[in-house]
Amino acid sequence: MQITLSSLFITLMVECILILLFYFIITARIKSKFFRIDFLTILIILILLRLLVPIELPFTVTVPAPIIMNPVAVFFDYEFIEGMKITYLLLFIWGFGCIFEVAFYVKRLFKLKELYRIILNNCKYGKVSDFLKSFSGYDYPVYISPYIPAPMVLGFKKVILLPKTLFSEEEISNIVLHEIYHIEAHDIYVKQLIKFITIIYWWFPPIYLLQREIDLFLELRADSRVTKQLNYYESLNYANTLISVRRKISAEALPSKLFSTCLLSENKKVLSYRINYLIEGNFQKRTGKLMLLMLLMVPILSNSIILEPCYPNSSLVEGTFEKNDFEYIIQHKDGSYSLMIDNQFVEISDIHDESFDGIRVIKEK
Repeated sequence: MQITLSSLFITLMVECILILLFYFIITARIKSKFFRIDFLTILIILILLRLLVPIELPFTVTVPAPIIMNPVAVFFDYEFIEGMKITYLLLFIWGFGCIFEVAFYVKRLFKLKELYRIILNNCKYGKVSDFLKSFSGYDYPVYISPYIPAPMVLGFKKVILLPKTLFSEEEISNIVLHEIYHIEAHDIYVKQLIKFITIIYWWFPPIYLLQREIDLFLELRADSRVTKQLNYYESLNYANTLISVRRKISAEALPSKLFSTCLLSENKKVLSYRINYLIEGNFQKRTGKLMLLMLLMVPILSNSIILEPCYPNSSLVEGTFEKNDFEYIIQHKDGSYSLMIDNQFVEISDIHDESFDGIRVIKEK
């Protein structure tokens, strides 16, 4: 198993298709009649795994693709300065970009730390049990502050943040329960994994589409857990509370570009999609087994072939031979070996070379 230019190329092509599929499904541009939360969850897992492991597998079959791969190989092998290929330049730019992204990410973490300090100095402390009397899970801390514009989770601290807004008992119950599911599903670590992959693939545009829509997926998944035991009309009532909560909270949000890395929150666009899913009743349904099986076949099929450059009848392969050209090997009495090619003998210096595997050996009499 190894990472090659060809394996990376195939990975990026497959990822473009999968990320676009994820985007069109989750934003309802493709009707979600056949694609439920379980389908989206598996799709996300496949996307992340393929990006993390863009390798050739043992069963991968090499397919010559001169029209596609030859120009790619020529471009990356081009020496714009003697001894300096385009490949080396691009690897340098890639590495420098990763360092820049890491530095920017660390800067965000420091700003998040400052935000947390401000909230601690200006908040009312509470616990989940103060809002959910019958809740039997972990009693997570709840901070209520005027500096919090909307309900959210401060990820690594496992703290629920609520705005200083007057909510009804039903509203606050649904809010807290929803945020608890964010914590228990470890959604913050999903966001961190997405961020890590974004740092590595900062030059790959579709990754930003995935990063942008992952918040919607996490919100939908939390909603699915909240409404799991509810009937359709109770789910509609839950949707109504989401709308009423949105009307009550401030329209001003924390600068998402600064704090979205470690905060789990939502915006109006996300809310509209959540309401749409609730109205259609998609959370109570599951994707068909055949559809899930087809999705699981994607990584197997996409890893089954690898496209490679091919140079038939090219000056690049003059003086070389294909294995099929080898007729047989002669083992001489003195222990040396010769290879018969086109009725000519060529002395073999290393008979154990794997390129000679499978060729018939004849002992000299």
